[in-house]
Amino acid sequence: MPSPLNLAHQFFAAWNNRDFATIIAAFDDGAVYHNVPMKPIEGRDAIEAYLTPVMEKCSEIDWKILAIAEDPDGRVLSERLDRLKMDGVWIEIPVMGVLEFKEQKISLWRDYFDLRDYENQKIRLGVS
Repeated sequence: MPSPLNLAHQFFAAWNNRDFATIIAAFDDGAVYHNVPMKPIEGRDAIEAYLTPVMEKCSEIDWKILAIAEDPDGRVLSERLDRLKMDGVWIEIPVMGVLEFKEQKISLWRDYFDLRDYENQKIRLGVS
């Protein structure tokens, strides 16, 4: 059985491969996704509905793991540089994230990032 750390690496690899089916399958039915500057999204179907336009907007995705660790309770903490290519230009977002698992599925995903930085990059680079 893969460890939470291995599951996290598989999840991030699915993003880099733009493998949306694998990304969505990684979530528990009752999972919560919280991009901390925004409101939490509850349930796999709602998470899929939220992430679909994100995936459609990105022609390429390159998430670089800068540091990753699993705590004694199986939570995985990751410091990342999430790179998203939109409208032909790269946006880079420093992120600190937490993944929690239940029965090999993501039950909680929290990412902390600077929403203003992301929005300013989109404006500066002309991304819609």
